Formats: sequence, C-alpha cells, structure tokens
Amino acid sequence: MWNTVQTQEDADRFLKKTCGLHDSTIHSILYESGNYVDEEGAMHFPELRRVTVTLHSQWCPAMELVFEGVTALNLRPPGENYLGDIFDCTLLAGNEEIFFADCELGTADRTHQGTWITARHLKWRFLS
Repeated sequence: MWNTVQTQEDADRFLKKTCGLHDSTIHSILYESGNYVDEEGAMHFPELRRVTVTLHSQWCPAMELVFEGVTALNLRPPGENYLGDIFDCTLLAGNEEIFFADCELGTADRTHQGTWITARHLKWRFLS
C-alpha cells in the first residue's frame, strides 16, 4: 500500500512510522529520466525524473521511497573507513517541494555534504 507525503504532517507520520530512519541504511538508489530513443532513432524526453530509494532498517520493515519530479539528487556514498548507516534523517514538505536528507538538518540545506533529494512528490511503502 502506497502512502503519500504532501504536507509536513504526512512527513511527520512517515518519520514516526519509520523511527526517523534511525539505524537504517540505503540499500539501493535508481534514477529514471524517462528519456529514450525509439525504433526510428528519434529521441523522446518525457521528463519523468524519478528516484527510487530502497532502505533497510533495524527498527521497521524494509521500505521503498519514490521521489517524482526530482529537481536535485546529491548522492554521497560513505567515505572509505565509514559506515553507511543513517542515525536520523530530514524530511520536509511544503511549498510544493519535498526535501529529504540522510541526517537531521532542521532546514532544507542544499549545502549538506551527505545524500539529499528535492522533488515535487514523494510516495513510500513498506516492502513486507
């Protein structure tokens, strides 16, 4: 069952159900532009711009987050000799934008040196 995040109340419900992603890790990230070349060689640009993030957690079932209308993806894998665990996250919704970051920031800080995503829409679900 898909859940949507459109308001900060929706974001807060997500954080409550997922324990703020405490003790979670990003398992995979898939970016889909939607662009393709057809059989005649013509290029098409439907501007899908979707990012699917699969997370595993020690506190809740594995989950899938689907960001649609992505405006930015800042992917920063953990550095050498660092673990890829998430202690907490940021999820902000407002002004027709979703902001997600892999740590607690308090604001939509686009200078954050970790992984963050901005998008127009977010839906999520537990995988089990």
